[in-house]
Amino acid sequence: MFTKHPLLAELLIALVLLLAISVPVLSWGYGGDPDAWSVARSSQSIWESGRYTSSRLPGYPLHELLNAPLVGMGGCVASNAGTLLITVALALVWRRIAVREGRHPRWLFFSLALAPLVLPNASVTMDYLWSLLCVVAAVDAALRKRALVAGVLAGCAAGFRPSNLSMALPLMAILWTQGTSKRPLFVFAVTTAVTFLTAFLPVLITSGGPIDWLIATSIQMSDVHPAFGDRIIDFSYRLVYALGPGAFMTGGFILIRRKTVVADRLRQRDPILVAASVAIPVALLQFFLLPLDRAYLLPLIPFLLLALDRVASGKEMVMLAFMIVSLNILNPDLVVHMGKKSIPGLNIHDGRILESWKERKERMDLERLRGLRDREISRSFR
Repeated sequence: MFTKHPLLAELLIALVLLLAISVPVLSWGYGGDPDAWSVARSSQSIWESGRYTSSRLPGYPLHELLNAPLVGMGGCVASNAGTLLITVALALVWRRIAVREGRHPRWLFFSLALAPLVLPNASVTMDYLWSLLCVVAAVDAALRKRALVAGVLAGCAAGFRPSNLSMALPLMAILWTQGTSKRPLFVFAVTTAVTFLTAFLPVLITSGGPIDWLIATSIQMSDVHPAFGDRIIDFSYRLVYALGPGAFMTGGFILIRRKTVVADRLRQRDPILVAASVAIPVALLQFFLLPLDRAYLLPLIPFLLLALDRVASGKEMVMLAFMIVSLNILNPDLVVHMGKKSIPGLNIHDGRILESWKERKERMDLERLRGLRDREISRSFR
């Protein structure tokens, strides 16, 4: 049975773990990130008024609009369950890619399906995994030379989160390696642009037009830009802890050890490695400009894992998968955090799953208190 259906056992393991971790906390508010609660308020407003309302700039229209009926009719349980279903779909699409493209499909599959950026976000009202599904499905379509489908999916990924538009570049690189005709590139570029602009139209309209939107977005972004020194620290720390220090060192070891193989495959225009060579600098530059949340690196992870699997040995992929998945359980933090100050040092604490549960419980209590205060203020003006 399992021979006829590759990675079926691995898929079942991932789904059981995903459900076991996510279902018990579906009712724990919208998530630990305050942006998740902003999405919920925006979606509730859309559902009640029938008019689009952005949760925050630059705008995340597809996520806000699709969550409007979920939040409006079922609250956090429905909207969190919606993300959970999207995560299941993500695991299914990634399994298909791992079976077809992977040299070590089992460990390639687990590396993303059970990643510490995936499991904790699988039951919250955030766009991260909705947009990641679009990116992964676009990679799948591009590898199968379906430029039109890949363009629609890339445009949707940007409709969920505008920064994902940068992932169109590595997707174009995949299409470029697969032939000499420029037609697929043109079809992909036009389809991506049209899909994104269509999805983003509600934001531009409610902002008063592209110029007003750009000004408002620039003002908001200037408020959250860290100082250069803080940016270096935030970028470095969150980059390492996107998948964990163990995975960071293992991945670096693989790339250094196999650098000759990587160079040879790039000269041969290997689609995966060419795409990764584009995605890595683009994603890192984007993250350096705004290193606020390690989850911003999620769109890069599929390209990176596929590239590592292309050149790693079986034992190296086992080690990489172990290091990635283990961060969910135990976090070997190399920094001791003391309020706003931090010093180097080993600080073993809870993995990403328990950490995310604590964050969302604290956020739920804070939002409940905020709601009580808002009602008290409202009564005082009557």
